[in-house]
Amino acid sequence: MEKQEKDFHYELAPNSIDSQPSFSEEAESFLDGNVSTRRSARGYSKTMAAMLAILILLLFITTASLALEICNRPHEQKPSQYFLKTSTGKRYPDTVIRTYWDYDDNFLDHNVTIATQFWKGLFPDGEGIVALNDEEVKSLDLTQSARSFRDSTKSIYLVSAFHQLHCLSQLRSLIIKAHQNPKFTFSDPTYYHTMHCVDIVRQQILCHADGTLIYKRQQDKYPGDGGIRVCNNFDALTHWTKEHAYQSFPGDVQIMPGHAD
Repeated sequence: MEKQEKDFHYELAPNSIDSQPSFSEEAESFLDGNVSTRRSARGYSKTMAAMLAILILLLFITTASLALEICNRPHEQKPSQYFLKTSTGKRYPDTVIRTYWDYDDNFLDHNVTIATQFWKGLFPDGEGIVALNDEEVKSLDLTQSARSFRDSTKSIYLVSAFHQLHCLSQLRSLIIKAHQNPKFTFSDPTYYHTMHCVDIVRQQILCHADGTLIYKRQQDKYPGDGGIRVCNNFDALTHWTKEHAYQSFPGDVQIMPGHAD
């Protein structure tokens, strides 16, 4: 039997050397990768540097703002008898004796016009607004107040006692008007101003917390009527306020609220 010859077709096997990337190709690819990595690293570094700069700037702004707020924040003010000493070196007594009248005094005169004159007489020129120079502000350890419009070397303040009296005057004025005219009405601004005054009086009563025990005997018509009281020297405070009185100008900050309608 004749053997059939098989035709074998040989193909050249791929040259393993030719099929692999050359050294130069590998090197080029490696170098390209390094360049890309370095570029990425540089971009990352720039981003981080920018973020760090922003954080430092924000920290600086926050710290500066906090420091400014602390400097401008009103600090604790304790009761002071600074007004007992006059500019001439004279010193008033710390306290005075007053007689307490529950009802019968000039401020409650049935003639409203007469009573009003006594109320007005409680206020010195400027209605309790004073102007102090920087040395006085420092010596009294005061929170810095607004500057005077006409004299920038001085700061203006409102003596608290006269603010309280202003508020009582506001309440008195509205009560009298309502009593004299049952149809009397007032505007919203006057209402809010008056309620502000009510709260000022409340705060002052709580702050000073007068613990005087007021008596009432069988023969007394009103509690404590005719009693003897030991009081702070209001006359000395009034005198000091007159010495430092300041008349407000339109350009000044409004430190004293307006009066009733």
